[in-house]
Amino acid sequence: MKSIRELIVDYRNEVLKGNLAPQRAAEILTEMSALLGNLNDEITQKDMAYNCVLLECYKSEASANRAKIVAGTTDAYKEMRDARNTKRSGN
Repeated sequence: MKSIRELIVDYRNEVLKGNLAPQRAAEILTEMSALLGNLNDEITQKDMAYNCVLLECYKSEASANRAKIVAGTTDAYKEMRDARNTKRSGN
């Protein structure tokens, strides 16, 4: 199964080649719209998970700056950034 990033790249390459039939263009638009909705849901989930980690870091660290640095080293932060970067890769 292809990743979302791979699907986006495949669709983008197909569109850039040109000469799309209207039916195929409509199919790509439908698929890309569905992917965007799924990405937005994923980003929301990852943002919430990271914010929970960040809140815990605020509670355990002496300063807000240190808490943000510590939270930025977690898997939750990486997953949040990956989700956001996947959405941006379609631009």
